[in-house]
Amino acid sequence: MRLQVKLLFAVAFLLILTSCSDFGNPVVAELPLVPQEVQSIFDQNCLACHGGSGNLYLAEAVAWENLVNEPANSYSAIRVVPSNPDSSVLWNKLIGSDLFGAQMPLGGALSTTDLNIIENWIQDGAATR
Repeated sequence: MRLQVKLLFAVAFLLILTSCSDFGNPVVAELPLVPQEVQSIFDQNCLACHGGSGNLYLAEAVAWENLVNEPANSYSAIRVVPSNPDSSVLWNKLIGSDLFGAQMPLGGALSTTDLNIIENWIQDGAATR
């Protein structure tokens, strides 16, 4: 009888243990992504050169990680300093300040609307979506 009670408790314990788990759906960490309106600007104006080659990759899955609080390869500065566009390499290159080389994108400036979107994103802390 004692063996049957022990077996019953062991089976009940295993049932409770397995019913509380979710083995079929592993937890997947979400990637930090730039807001869609910022990513759209990158997609339309930057990916031709920064879409996989070179030292700055701005594809959607990696743009935030490659920009925010990341040191620039060619300068002793940070690519995007949250809440501080004037200290951000990205912002200075987009407005053509000459502090960090040539204005981007090469061959033409972004529209005022696009610049405002990026400046506001950086000024507001370079948040993810």
